[in-house]
Amino acid sequence: MSESPIFSSIAYIKSLIKEEDPNENVIELPFNDSPVQFVLNDELIFFFLYDNGTSFSYVQYRDLDETGITDIQLRTIGIDNLYSLAEENLLLHTYDQGCYALTLDGNFEASLLLLDTLWDISFLEYVSTGYAVAIPCRNVLIFCDMNSTEALQEMRELVEQAWRERDHLLTKDIFTRNRGKWVLL
Repeated sequence: MSESPIFSSIAYIKSLIKEEDPNENVIELPFNDSPVQFVLNDELIFFFLYDNGTSFSYVQYRDLDETGITDIQLRTIGIDNLYSLAEENLLLHTYDQGCYALTLDGNFEASLLLLDTLWDISFLEYVSTGYAVAIPCRNVLIFCDMNSTEALQEMRELVEQAWRERDHLLTKDIFTRNRGKWVLL
């Protein structure tokens, strides 16, 4: 018997659907059929995806029952696998006005918000007063110093461009890191 694919799952950020949003179709699922999820903040949630060969599938609570692992263990697995993906593929790109973009694999860039070490250690040299981070879609993550007027303007323009040209949209909001948590700027 082969190992369950959930052991190769990767944490994946999505926008939190507001119940009052009339443009979103909300489907109620039985608990065991629901994807395992954690709330990141008031705007974002994260799930766990694994590659099934032709597309990604969400890890569901029934998968946890079948493997005997907990949601907390899955969270560790998913974030560890995201760290591994970042170690192999992460690239930093510089824009003109002090913005930086991170590229990974075209699917999990926004999810890099979940990697505390990147923000608490690796990228500190690029900001002096704190982060401003935008994740307009799943494959775009832009950051800059939160007090740089020029960089924030460039970031807003890049976010608007992403909303015109990309798919898998997430949010136009800009986040900052406060005591290890991502909150609205």
